Amino acid sequence: MHNLSFMTQSFFTDEEISILKKFKLYVEDNWNKCDMVAILLFVVGVSCRYLKKISFNNSMEALDLTVQHVNDLVKYQRRRWGKTE
Repeated sequence: MHNLSFMTQSFFTDEEISILKKFKLYVEDNWNKCDMVAILLFVVGVSCRYLKKISFNNSMEALDLTVQHVNDLVKYQRRRWGKTE
């Protein structure tokens, strides 16, 4: 899951900033919030699979994939057209 790798890259830098401040900086960007929602939906979907809640699991995984794809499309569009909003 690549969203998690982006999140860990932002936390493990050489800068002398506290973890709480790094987390606040990470959460300020709306697309990082979208990443956190995708990670949460993934964890809920996997948990439901182990609890044998198959229909709820399928719904959570479908939502997770939708959020991830929208996020990826926006990131691609930003890189492609040079928007650094």
